Amino acid sequence: MNMKTLKKLIQLLSLGGLLVALPACTHLEKVNVKPTPLAAGTKLPARAALVLDDAFTKHQFETKAMGDKWIFPFGPALEEYAKNVSAHCFAKVTTYPSPGAAAGQDVDIILHPKALKTEQAMGVMAWSDRKFVLQVEWVARDRANKNTVWLQGITGEGVNQAGNMFTGKRNQDILFQRLFDDLSRKTVEAIQNSPELRSVATARETPQPAANHRPAGQSDDSGNLSAILAADRTFPAAVAELGRDRSTRQQHEPP
Repeated sequence: MNMKTLKKLIQLLSLGGLLVALPACTHLEKVNVKPTPLAAGTKLPARAALVLDDAFTKHQFETKAMGDKWIFPFGPALEEYAKNVSAHCFAKVTTYPSPGAAAGQDVDIILHPKALKTEQAMGVMAWSDRKFVLQVEWVARDRANKNTVWLQGITGEGVNQAGNMFTGKRNQDILFQRLFDDLSRKTVEAIQNSPELRSVATARETPQPAANHRPAGQSDDSGNLSAILAADRTFPAAVAELGRDRSTRQQHEPP
């Protein structure tokens, strides 16, 4: 090895050491998602309390590669997704920051979505598919927040080409839109097909019988009172008639 080659080797090793010594970078990605258009359908006639806590609205996905870290803040998109599907499925929806705040309110059911898992899979080439999977668990409880009425896990998927340095951002936006479109439509289908949630809505529609039910057109007990008075008036007449019958029979009987 001559001196010239040795110098080049030293320079390369120095550059490599400098790159390794550089601090890792954190990249904050944007999750741009529009509300999913949902097919028209009949809403459940129930008042729902939608719990949107910090664990849900601040959910984020992190991944690392080559010493750098990428953060995907899914929380805001999850919040809008939950509002969109709830408003589409229930007659009235009110949001609360915690289950405790929703308990005991003038509602028929408490809905509490939770972000369980986010995963990413991708190849190394620009034309390779990139896939995101997002799993959300929906819990429905009674208005006291004590008894679980319905529990369902929903898994949404979005796939698109990874793209290169020029197309990667747009491809990522399309991927995330597909992810939340899939998640939204599956959630609406699960809610609308749930017999447990339909039973809650049916119970609200079923009228409860009055404690003191009276026949139609009768506003008080006057009808019962009239019947009693009529019976009181006819009783003496019946006794007198019975006395006359006995007297007549005695007159016609032979001695």
